[in-house]
Amino acid sequence: MSKTRFSIRETLRAGIIPYRNLFPFLRPYVPQFVVALVCGGLFAAATVCVPLVIKLVSAHAFSPSSDQVGMVGNTNADDVKNARSEERDSVLLGDPAHFHRAQRV
Repeated sequence: MSKTRFSIRETLRAGIIPYRNLFPFLRPYVPQFVVALVCGGLFAAATVCVPLVIKLVSAHAFSPSSDQVGMVGNTNADDVKNARSEERDSVLLGDPAHFHRAQRV
């Protein structure tokens, strides 16, 4: 008994026949299928962006810049002390810029 080898084209043609027979039953659900594909693509894009967002947020939160005195990652006690004394002086002297800074926070 010899085995007959089918070409790739014949194998694909034979494999698609059951799906062609099911297509008339699936036709009413094509819009839901398209919406599901779009939502799946959006979910995949959002999942890929999560590490990028974490990188950006952590770089901003833990960067040693002068406007983040006393924030996480900046533990220099002299800087914190100087920032608090400047804020206290601006309140005591009636500096209107202090009120604007307080509103921004």
